[in-house]
Amino acid sequence: MSGPKNKSMPLTDEWLSDAIEAAALTHIRERSNSSLQGLYRALVSGRLLVPLFSDLTTHEGKTDVPVRCFRLPSGEGCIPAFTSVQRLLEWDPGGSLYAEMPCQKLFVMATGMLDIDAIFVNYSHEKGVPKGMITRPEFELLAQGVFPKNG
Repeated sequence: MSGPKNKSMPLTDEWLSDAIEAAALTHIRERSNSSLQGLYRALVSGRLLVPLFSDLTTHEGKTDVPVRCFRLPSGEGCIPAFTSVQRLLEWDPGGSLYAEMPCQKLFVMATGMLDIDAIFVNYSHEKGVPKGMITRPEFELLAQGVFPKNG
């Protein structure tokens, strides 16, 4: 995981893969078990940007990741995560500290946060943005490298 990025730094996301967003778009279009499994594969091997409320700290070899969390209008506790800096800025136009995290580590971390019901990828009010929720039962399985059974 790289350190947090400051909104005043030049923001580029050339290092991020489009694999998660491409898999999400495919699943939105196809709505099939096969496309969902492709999305799970992209998530397990991919990386996401996670907004932070303060800098990362390391103590005794462990890194504390102070993720920003919020409640959805439905009341569910949520961690927002983004496929690119552009998607993060659609959510928070003023910018944010963030960390790049392997999805697998994000899923493991979220599993230990009992108030979190979902990870929301590309949370935005913008139309046409490929976005969606990874529910607790899904991210708990994905944290173990197991693909949820659907369909």
